[in-house]
Amino acid sequence: MPLKSFLFSFFLVFFGYLEAQVSAFPFEESSLLWKIDGPGVKKGCYLFGTMHLIEKDYFVFPTSLQQIIKKTDVLIMELNGIPKQATIKSSLQLQTGSFFDYFTAEQNDSIIRWAVSNLHMDSTNFKTFIAPMKPFVMAQLMAQMQFKKNVESYEMTFENLAKNENIPIVGLETAEEQLKFIDQLPKATQVSMVMETIRLGDKSHAKLIELEQTYQSQNIDVLHLLMQDETGFVANEQTTLVDNRNANWIPKIETYMHKNKTFIAVGAGHLGGEKGIIRLLQAKGYRVTPVELTN
Repeated sequence: MPLKSFLFSFFLVFFGYLEAQVSAFPFEESSLLWKIDGPGVKKGCYLFGTMHLIEKDYFVFPTSLQQIIKKTDVLIMELNGIPKQATIKSSLQLQTGSFFDYFTAEQNDSIIRWAVSNLHMDSTNFKTFIAPMKPFVMAQLMAQMQFKKNVESYEMTFENLAKNENIPIVGLETAEEQLKFIDQLPKATQVSMVMETIRLGDKSHAKLIELEQTYQSQNIDVLHLLMQDETGFVANEQTTLVDNRNANWIPKIETYMHKNKTFIAVGAGHLGGEKGIIRLLQAKGYRVTPVELTN
């Protein structure tokens, strides 16, 4: 066979082989930390799945992980650090109308009762506070109230570590862009974001514990399936909230890891699944392999 034909066949087969190395669903191995190798990738690139808030008992952050981050050239997160409230205040507020316009009279009564009981605010003060806000704000308050113990933040931990080590932080999105994704959700979905917690009642904390335990087990495909619970609003908006964003992130991630030792830390829900970041990277020919987290 002529050398030219051989080389053509070699590259066709070799890169075809790389393209085919997309892990079957679900993953056979469990890990929150994945090493990225492949054509053009700087040695020492990693991908890590976070939970934005998590009870301290389930926080996974061994010394070995800290050492990997300290050796990196750039830290990539969903946002470029924790946004200051003053910079996003206008994005949290409605331009017209009231928070209560989204809900029926019965739903509003349920929300007010929940707030009085859980936020320890009288109804008048709560109405004044929440009226100009988007439903997302209430959903976030409710999510935070589900935590019963001391809470850790991976994003704050990564940000502090990077600042101490003079590691630049890059955001895949801005806070305003993230909030626009929420604004694009149908009104019924934004209502569900709030009412789901009230509907679940005491079960909402049990669901949080199940999520945290699954996270601690480091099985990201099971975590992905758990988040796709058919009763959850995330499952109904998977394309908008997860899949499209994953696809948008890949070119940005590629740009950095071709130039720098890059550590990527994004929500673990973005890693697993057939349209998750790991399989998207594998489909482009990169080797993405699990790394055992040890102390």
